[in-house]
Amino acid sequence: MTLSSRRWNSLLLGIIALCIIATLTSAHGQQKTGGIKIGVIDINQISSEYKVITDFNAALNVKKQELKTRLDVWKANPLLSPQDQQSLADLTVASQSPQGLTAQQKTQMAALTTASQTATQNLQRLQSTASGALTDQDKTQLSTYVQAQSDTDTRIQTEYNQDTEKWKTEIDQMQVQVRQKVNTALSQVAKQQGCSVVFSTDVAPYGEVDLTESVVKALNK
Repeated sequence: MTLSSRRWNSLLLGIIALCIIATLTSAHGQQKTGGIKIGVIDINQISSEYKVITDFNAALNVKKQELKTRLDVWKANPLLSPQDQQSLADLTVASQSPQGLTAQQKTQMAALTTASQTATQNLQRLQSTASGALTDQDKTQLSTYVQAQSDTDTRIQTEYNQDTEKWKTEIDQMQVQVRQKVNTALSQVAKQQGCSVVFSTDVAPYGEVDLTESVVKALNK
């Protein structure tokens, strides 16, 4: 199970728990007239079929993959300038799209890749040269390369942290929306089906009424 599905299932379980508390409170009067009708709901099915959740997860996965691609490009080309790293990352992401790259973009990507390879080869040459044989210009260039590698590592970590925090905020906001909609749909369906209590199928596999399909339909209409 992915982290995203665990998040949604945990949220749905919380909604069901609140529903159980609310319905049990109102069920005391019903006990006198025929008892409690129990409904069940499959949270895994809700998570996988509720379009708001599936669309959100799909979009988030695209963002995660794009970030990974960008940071991988930065890491593989640490001696390019930040601007050139960003351009190469943009081109790499675009190359993975159905449209691909134009001839001009391919030329630009090749030029940036060559510049990165040339800088890497120069760094390796400088690192393999005896310290006493390095000129002042060589030492300055070597120091610049080392600083560029360090700066790239720092920017990668910063970018990762910033995006992760942004996604956490987006997830929190989406959870509020899902909580409201699922709670409303579940309550309405349970009432329509005459159910006093609703449990997850993980807890009660064989309830009197399976509300899952009806809840999914209500959510996606």
